[in-house]
Amino acid sequence: MIKNSRRLLRHLALDFLSLKGEISTGVHLLNGHYIGINNLPDSIFANLLSQIKKKAQLINFDEATNMIANGKIPEKERLVAFTFDDGFEECFLKIRPVLNAEGIKAGFFVNTGFIDGNKDYKKKFLQTKVRLSTTKEPMTWEQIITLRAEGHIIGAHTIDHDRLVGKDFDKLYHQIVGCKKRIEEKLETSCEYFAYPYGQLADIESMGRKIASQHFLYNFTQTNSKDYYSFKDYPFINRRHFEGNWKFNHVKYFLKRNLLQ
Repeated sequence: MIKNSRRLLRHLALDFLSLKGEISTGVHLLNGHYIGINNLPDSIFANLLSQIKKKAQLINFDEATNMIANGKIPEKERLVAFTFDDGFEECFLKIRPVLNAEGIKAGFFVNTGFIDGNKDYKKKFLQTKVRLSTTKEPMTWEQIITLRAEGHIIGAHTIDHDRLVGKDFDKLYHQIVGCKKRIEEKLETSCEYFAYPYGQLADIESMGRKIASQHFLYNFTQTNSKDYYSFKDYPFINRRHFEGNWKFNHVKYFLKRNLLQ
């Protein structure tokens, strides 16, 4: 009851806050996980993209990343790219067809333990790691290989979706680099993108940021920051949370806030 009340208040607040203003210029990285917690059709996500397209240009995730990393931020354009964490099967079955129909490529950050795990592991992963009460299957390696062959980016998200705090070097290295090595083994190509689980600033310590920065070209958060980067010691590129069944106005609210150039 309390959770539902909070969700309703949040929706009402976003309905009001999104009334004025337009999507700001610059590059926006949106990060989701699925179309919705329940089994929803891909048409919902397709409709959201069609509405975003009226106000901004959809671009490939690697193109957006390169713009940010090289400091080549457009002054007048509104550009939006997408990433998806955890590697749920609906990313392949429902989200991929919509993206491909639009001719854009996204980034998919996967947990290799979720893909490789047995039934009991997957159940525990859903309940304790990503906190879902519903059943969702992970993508298979064959599906992930197909995504990569089509031009989508496959990134690491740790083996077990662990929060990267309070761990020694060996455990951090195992989660971060072990995930990278497993992806590279299965895809037979380098994995240069990493997003840490949960994505807030308190969910990764400096040692974890250092390990990630030593082994990946690009590293990502999931914050609501107005800046392009978080952390001064080992900068990570910021992404903003959304899901495929959000109202356009709710997504628009997170895209209209001015980014700092």
